[in-house]
Amino acid sequence: MTTTMNGSASTTDFRARVGAMLAQARKEKGITQIQLAERLGMAQGSLSRIETGRYMSIDVIGRYLDAIGAELTIK
Repeated sequence: MTTTMNGSASTTDFRARVGAMLAQARKEKGITQIQLAERLGMAQGSLSRIETGRYMSIDVIGRYLDAIGAELTIK
């Protein structure tokens, strides 16, 4: 799966959009937050913060995408 973002957005909007795209990709793969949190070695609450855009880093996004077998494309 490839997820694409177009246009510009504020940092908060961008993080929220990326988080929503991550959650959507996870759900499309049929993976629960609990299952993914276990794969990543983190608490489910931490995963929730990623998917709502409250916590995000390039490293975390990369690990998340690797764990669900997805890619993120930003244009």
